[in-house]
Amino acid sequence: MRKRTQILSGLAFLISLLLTCCQLPQHHRDLSEVMQDQLRRELNLPLDYPCTHGAHRGDSINHLENTAAALIAANENPDYAFIEFDIQYSKDREIIIFHDGRLRRLYQNFSEVDQLNYADLNAISQGAIPRYYDIIDQLDKPLNIEIKSNGDLQNDQRLADELIQDLQERDLLRRVMISSISEELVHYIVERYPMVASGQIYWIDPSTYLHLDSLTRRFYSKFQASRADYLVLHVENLRNVEKLIELKPKNKALIFWNFADDMFLLHSSRHDRMWTESLLSSSWRTLCFRAQQLLP
Repeated sequence: MRKRTQILSGLAFLISLLLTCCQLPQHHRDLSEVMQDQLRRELNLPLDYPCTHGAHRGDSINHLENTAAALIAANENPDYAFIEFDIQYSKDREIIIFHDGRLRRLYQNFSEVDQLNYADLNAISQGAIPRYYDIIDQLDKPLNIEIKSNGDLQNDQRLADELIQDLQERDLLRRVMISSISEELVHYIVERYPMVASGQIYWIDPSTYLHLDSLTRRFYSKFQASRADYLVLHVENLRNVEKLIELKPKNKALIFWNFADDMFLLHSSRHDRMWTESLLSSSWRTLCFRAQQLLP
């Protein structure tokens, strides 16, 4: 009995020491918390999991999305561990940070972005559309740069080549993940630049609402074809998160995004870590998360 008491006291001391050393960062979120916030739905799993919160199109709640103000604010805000923004070419091949193919939603102008020179885009937006080269040195957090495909694979590849070359010259490639909705472009990046972290973006799949093993496996088989490191999904897919976790391919990770400012990188195994993170730091985060769960 005395030996058992000593063991329990020792375990209590180790847990107390662990809790003292472990402080989860401000950008940490519980998956159960994310489920409640995004879908008002309970997590149907025996274990909760940690998530890393990122800024979708910068701090797009307090600032206009993808603007310099939104990106710099996200860079300074500890609620965000990483920053996502979108790039595409203007007509005169300036790399601009902008999401849509047209200016209608944000600027009530029906012009196509790739049919206007940057000077015209700058005038229409009153200086709100930044160029990639004007902002990249002002951001020091990990980045998820989405290449907005205009359906021209050759043009997309040219943009990827220019981006990756610039990131290499700036020695920033290790803290950048490049993503796209174009499977062909992602496959090109994986084949030509295997050292680059890559993400394949999807919105909605039948498995989002029909939670069948066969549909989830078929969905993952499509993802495997692009050979991306990260599957970047709309938060609606959290409705199927239990199956997505259960059937997820090894060494692949899940990121969920919404149309506001949120992205959530899910850590459901020791392999699920940010592109800048080591296996050791990933394991330590999970250990801290489990220790925190022991608190009453």
